[in-house]
Amino acid sequence: MKTANDFRLSVNSAEQSSGRSLRVVRARAMGWCFGVRDAVAATRGEANPSSVTVLGELVHNADVTAELAGRGFRSLPGPGDAGAVRTAAALVTAHGASRGDLARLRGAGLRVIDATCPLVRRVQEAAAAFAAEGRFVVVVGVPGHAEVAGVVGDLPEDRFAVVRDAASVHPWPHDRIGVVQQSTTDPATAAAAVAAVRVLNPQADVAVVDTVCKPTRDRQAAVRELCATLKRGPGPATVVVVGGTNSHNTARLAALCEAEGVRALRVAGAGELDPSAFAGVRVVGLTAGTSTLDAAIDAVEARLRTFKISPPFVHELSNTEQTDWRRWTAAEWAACFQANGVRRDDPAGPGAIPWPCPAGERRPTLSAAERAATLDSIRMFQLGESGTGRFLQRCAAAYVAAGGDPDYPAALREFLAEENRHAAELGRFLDAEGVPRLQRGESRVAGAFRASRRLVPASRLGLEWAIVVLLSAERVAIAYYAALRQATESPALRALCRNVLRDEVRHLRFQSAQLAALRVGRGRVGRAATAAAEGAALWGACAAAYLAHRRVFRRAGMGWRAVRRRARASV
Repeated sequence: MKTANDFRLSVNSAEQSSGRSLRVVRARAMGWCFGVRDAVAATRGEANPSSVTVLGELVHNADVTAELAGRGFRSLPGPGDAGAVRTAAALVTAHGASRGDLARLRGAGLRVIDATCPLVRRVQEAAAAFAAEGRFVVVVGVPGHAEVAGVVGDLPEDRFAVVRDAASVHPWPHDRIGVVQQSTTDPATAAAAVAAVRVLNPQADVAVVDTVCKPTRDRQAAVRELCATLKRGPGPATVVVVGGTNSHNTARLAALCEAEGVRALRVAGAGELDPSAFAGVRVVGLTAGTSTLDAAIDAVEARLRTFKISPPFVHELSNTEQTDWRRWTAAEWAACFQANGVRRDDPAGPGAIPWPCPAGERRPTLSAAERAATLDSIRMFQLGESGTGRFLQRCAAAYVAAGGDPDYPAALREFLAEENRHAAELGRFLDAEGVPRLQRGESRVAGAFRASRRLVPASRLGLEWAIVVLLSAERVAIAYYAALRQATESPALRALCRNVLRDEVRHLRFQSAQLAALRVGRGRVGRAATAAAEGAALWGACAAAYLAHRRVFRRAGMGWRAVRRRARASV
């Protein structure tokens, strides 16, 4: 007989699986724009880099920043730090600087290398022209962004406002308003903000200069086309967006993918790619922000092409479990569950979850789109995973009293402990997101599953029916957690789903083995009847789960038929 020490975990990642490689489709326009290219070229023309201080990030790209530091360029946070420059020259980045900051730099006797993008300068000039006309200036952009700071730096303090989007617009007590946009603003966001300015300020003459740059428009249009292509293809639609973590236009490209119903994975470089994030993906889209080096894009593409097309989730079971689980006794299953609990408790083990904060604290990791699609669903599953299993244990006791395996109740208790571990981990994730857990009676789906298990009184037959219902729930759970893992970029939630998927495969096999033991000696008619009951239970479970959690399934690119196929193929 096997004990807990006989079970081990074998890691099998998407990168290690065999089969065809991922196909990569590039957006028709992406990466460096001419403004970034010219800014970088300005630094490469400097013969003595140590005599130049870069005022801010030349571009929002960690590789470029590291290259400049390696060549000896000095740096300061921004163009407002003229008094702190200790070199003969100062370089203004592609994001620009106000005329006042430029004058102070020149007044300090510094040689000024102005790498301001011409299209950023156009935003500055439009805002200055509105101010000269006596208009209140509204800048649609990110407050505090280097480009925006340069645009508003020369405007009177009480004569401008920076709004991120339409929701940030207010009524202003001015008869004349001029609107410009940060050059990398999403055109749809800009248009909505302009409309809001007009609606909330009906007394004002509102003038608008469209200062969204052409490279931004081209790249966003290309991303929409890419998303449309991917949604027509096989597998979950996924786009990798390459760019710096503080790049506004990179963030906008990722948000645009999400708005188009396509999962976006943001990375700064090839080293951040996680093979497991592409489970089930066949074709992946690729785009990049305007400050991303061609070499970085090429490296990401090359790395993606090494990934193999893999199943939507990986069982990650030991070789022993893969081959002879149907012959295990209940005591061996109990030992397996105990060993899995030990592995899961190891903070340095393969099942460790990268929690964003200590238990009980709040630190959300989901994007707004992910929260809208997943949180209500996670709350329902968290409630469904919890419970004492009293009815199941009564059924197990009746089974043993009728001559069944006396070790089965112990295995059942270990199984229920794993289910409650899932509930605890989902609960901790909800706590970190600042979302309250559901209480018993608040989820009709969870209540329906519990009630359906009790349709047959506690007995050997009651145990068989309860397992049939449990098997349906386990199969649906495998489809659900695979979809949830595809639907998020949260490291904690993805790791949690990975662990649950490993456990659910074991649970499915444990219950299948017990069901087979209960049906030993049953005739052909009896087997046909029970098979029909299982099919009906699975169909009902799939329907209930799809209706309750369809936003998660749709975000992962799974329709009703895909959910049913995944559930039926789980064993």
